[in-house]
Amino acid sequence: MKHRVLGRTGLKVSAVGLGGHEYRRKQFVVNGRFTELDPDRPSLIAEAVQGGVNYFDTTFIEECQSLGYSIREGGIDRESIMISGMSIDMLRRIAEIDVSGWEAFVERERLELLGTDYFDVFHICAIESGYDQTVLDGVLKILARWRDRGYIRYLGASAHDPDLLSSVIEERDPFDVVMAPFNFRIGRNERLLRAIAERNIGFVVIKPLVWFEYGVSFIHLCRSVIEAWPKSAPSAAQNALAWLLTQTEVSTIVPSANSLEESKDNIAAVDVATDSIDLELLEACAALPNRTGEMIELLNHPFEEVRSYAKQAVVAAVGNDYGFDTERYIDAIGKGG
Repeated sequence: MKHRVLGRTGLKVSAVGLGGHEYRRKQFVVNGRFTELDPDRPSLIAEAVQGGVNYFDTTFIEECQSLGYSIREGGIDRESIMISGMSIDMLRRIAEIDVSGWEAFVERERLELLGTDYFDVFHICAIESGYDQTVLDGVLKILARWRDRGYIRYLGASAHDPDLLSSVIEERDPFDVVMAPFNFRIGRNERLLRAIAERNIGFVVIKPLVWFEYGVSFIHLCRSVIEAWPKSAPSAAQNALAWLLTQTEVSTIVPSANSLEESKDNIAAVDVATDSIDLELLEACAALPNRTGEMIELLNHPFEEVRSYAKQAVVAAVGNDYGFDTERYIDAIGKGG
């Protein structure tokens, strides 16, 4: 594993980390908790650590629960890894309560689920959701107090709106680390990357394999292209991740992994030589239109969250909501909508 410095934090993080998003089977999640933990997850986490991964990102509460369980079951030394956390849509949600209740809103239960006393990085999630300068000021003060008390080490923000994130960085420079989508299909956002580089801010790439904005990996949607491609190595995911690692502003990438095979495939991307990256394969996948037919097939995927993302895309493409009735969607496409 190769390691990079996470901007001005000085932390040395694995070039490929692990995202918290597991394709949750929502019937197993009640009140933000898994009712059934994946018994294979501790092995996946332990193998990742053995492979040199030391940066783990968590978003939803159950991801903290799962990672904490895996750390305990796998006998992993907390001090050997770095954990990132956040509170969902914090600016929007905190604006809905009285100022006097802001301090209590910041949820320590995530630390309890992880079985640790601190987050290495704590992010304001989706800064564009409910963005308001006054609210942001209040949240930053809360997080500064958290930092002073040792609950968090560094402040960060995640965003799907790179222009807003760039503006906040340029005007105020409040974050040590930021997270934003970046991948081969999206391409470089030069304004954001310049703002990050000039201030030595750590940059964590999210959505590295989500190219079509549906929450589903491009590998699913480009399967027909990938399967017919004359070269089988490196894998499609490795090519996509290796390309990101050629971008000097990137500190680490946090793809999700739902199996040991996926995790190993992601980690192996660090060993792909720059001149071995198959840009033609990536270009062929990136050039494809949104893949409604493949999305319809994913309505039968065993993971409920994949089905949900696919359904959103299919409904948008067809213009009607037929639940998970694939035949009706196929028929609607045949009739032109």
